[in-house]
Amino acid sequence: MYRTKDISKAELKALAIKNQDEIVALTGSELDPVKAWEVIQQASDNFKNSDLKAQEADALLYAMLHPDEKSSSGEIYTMSDGFQWKLLSKGEAKKRFKADKEVYGIDRSSETEALIANKEDLGRFEEFGVEHTNNDVKRKPKTTADKKTASSKETIRIQEKERARALSLLELELLIAA
Repeated sequence: MYRTKDISKAELKALAIKNQDEIVALTGSELDPVKAWEVIQQASDNFKNSDLKAQEADALLYAMLHPDEKSSSGEIYTMSDGFQWKLLSKGEAKKRFKADKEVYGIDRSSETEALIANKEDLGRFEEFGVEHTNNDVKRKPKTTADKKTASSKETIRIQEKERARALSLLELELLIAA
């Protein structure tokens, strides 16, 4: 449930935060990974209780600690409206696309999805998924990609900024909620 549960404080202290100046400009304070972890720990009652905001913050903190690791295949991701996705690896997404099966690109930071309609769409997303079978929320996923294809460096830069911003905002929300 919580992927940062067994992370040591030394690992968190060693984490180099990119765009710290932008985080300060947006939130008024620096992002401290140790404090973020402690907030997650406190909000989840020492990682025992399921708390949506704490799980989102946990996933973001884990992504910062392990930037090369892609989303776990089979992991269930729940959007803020309650709609659930079963996440797939990029390899699985390619196989589904080639087999002409439905697969979506998932953008957690903006909480959007787009149907993968061509090979270029596969390069635009880091995470992929299919509609989870046990969805309580009934809605149709978007059927086409809305965004224009951006250069991969620009996309990565934007995603890094969005992740940093989302984590700092989640930390603030958790601090306020606690």
